[in-house]
Amino acid sequence: MIETALMLAWPHSGFYVFFVWLPIYFETIRNNRDDVEPMRYVFPITCGILVLHLLAQLGSGYVSTFTGIHVLLKFFTLLVVAIAIPLFYAFSYGSEAIAYSAFVLIAIIQAPIGACQYAWCVQHFYLWRFTSLGLAYNFATCVFGGTVPVICTAAATLTWLGRATPALWVIVLGMITLSVLYWVGEVKMMFPYDEASSSKVEGSDDAHLISSTRNLGSGEQANDEKIGERSSSASHPA
Repeated sequence: MIETALMLAWPHSGFYVFFVWLPIYFETIRNNRDDVEPMRYVFPITCGILVLHLLAQLGSGYVSTFTGIHVLLKFFTLLVVAIAIPLFYAFSYGSEAIAYSAFVLIAIIQAPIGACQYAWCVQHFYLWRFTSLGLAYNFATCVFGGTVPVICTAAATLTWLGRATPALWVIVLGMITLSVLYWVGEVKMMFPYDEASSSKVEGSDDAHLISSTRNLGSGEQANDEKIGERSSSASHPA
């Protein structure tokens, strides 16, 4: 549960940073400065970029069937960490065209992370641990996603560190996610009816659930066979 909450540190924060905080930053903090070109049409352009981001998520899901979700999560999170500082310099000091181009770029880069995070959670909780998954998911949303806009706003106003200071918090969150991804390793999808799943959780409540489900399925199949035999006997009397 803790691993999942920490892994979601950047995936959850990324959406809030780029699609919640960044448009507000463009319209308020950046547009109130006289040393940069003002950003126009922020809301409609953000909506268009968000649609592009969602379409890129669909494409990322298709690509993940060949590469695996773990590879995409690690690669693109590492890419975000690597380009965070120049990216936020483009947001803060670049022209309107450069800032929007950087916005489009990060929307595409962030798409595989957003698409694969939920599949990773499902694989990490491969049985009926819905309560633990729910707690981990909501913890990450509240602690990381909920606080990142405030932290980025505070960082952006610290002009003595530069307007790109929010990139430092992005790097911290990205490193937290990467550390969990490398620590846990690739999680193999296991289904409740697989023998491998049963052997790995033998003696646990999950194993009991699997056994009960199998017994229930076997009983239903036997009942269906008996009903079929009776129907056959009734339709073909001796």
